[in-house]
Amino acid sequence: MNIATGQLGHHSGLDPINDGNDLAGMSADFDAFEKVTDAFLPILSTYYDEKLDLHVLALQSYQSQVIYCANEFKGLSDLTGKRVRTSGASQSDFVAYLGGSPIDMPFGEVQQALQQGVIDCAITSTVGGYTSRWYEGSNYIYDLPVNFGAGATVANGGWWKGLDPAVQAFLTKEVGELSKEMWAQNRREDKEGLACNTAGPCSIGEPAGQTLVEASDADLELRREAFLKGVLPGWLKRCGETCQAAWDGGLAEAAGMESSAN
Repeated sequence: MNIATGQLGHHSGLDPINDGNDLAGMSADFDAFEKVTDAFLPILSTYYDEKLDLHVLALQSYQSQVIYCANEFKGLSDLTGKRVRTSGASQSDFVAYLGGSPIDMPFGEVQQALQQGVIDCAITSTVGGYTSRWYEGSNYIYDLPVNFGAGATVANGGWWKGLDPAVQAFLTKEVGELSKEMWAQNRREDKEGLACNTAGPCSIGEPAGQTLVEASDADLELRREAFLKGVLPGWLKRCGETCQAAWDGGLAEAAGMESSAN
């Protein structure tokens, strides 16, 4: 296989830099996430080329990763003392900073765990949670993204370098156009996912009737605090100088934050 598309977070265990544009709490909306992603593209491209012999063609989005809860949920401070199914180290750091207990659990077990009270809350995408019927155990859905599930399309470096420049240009253009369509589609589906989980309208099924919890100004500040004091230091500790250089070299500015983790 010479070209593949995958979710970056699934590969962050071996290479923590893969979390660089999608750390929990870093981006409050799609516009902010796209700005950070644009800044991250040359950083990740250089790392992949030098360390992994891979050529990055494009970075993509998925839908926002949001919080589903079984019992009454008014905002981020309500995560204190809650058992929350998370995916990846940065989500776990985010929940832990807010006083919750991160739980590692296979996706397919979450709906039943919510229903039976094994966990209190869980994080996944707006459409993914709906199509997996999380609403059978969840009654509240929170509209502030925790993160976005970033993706990348990459090519085998040796194969790429052996291609005719005209073929390289063609593939770069076509994958770039496809990625733009993916960004647009995920923005649309993100909104519909929230609608499907709540009062509708929903083109893929019946509205689930969950209560939509909207983020307050205080929650936006708490999200930023959790990122700066919990998530970012954890990422830099796992990744070291490589990620510190990435943060100082463009990610911090794109995220609208200072380059120091202190």
